[in-house]
Amino acid sequence: MAAIESFGVFVALDDGPKHPVFPGVGFITMPELSWRSFEDPSEIVSMGERITCEVLTFDTTNGEARLSLRATQPAST
Repeated sequence: MAAIESFGVFVALDDGPKHPVFPGVGFITMPELSWRSFEDPSEIVSMGERITCEVLTFDTTNGEARLSLRATQPAST
């Protein structure tokens, strides 16, 4: 993890796009972190944790990959 914020998580990529603030970083929005309900992103991920995500889109405006952690998990029923 590059940074955990209240609005989502910046993830350091093994090989990623140049970001104006965080080079080689992707971003996971709150809804894309998990299928389960949570209030704080730190309930789902921790700083320094290595995760596998699915790339949703590449945001050319912000120069970052938009990622989904929940896409790699089974949907809740």
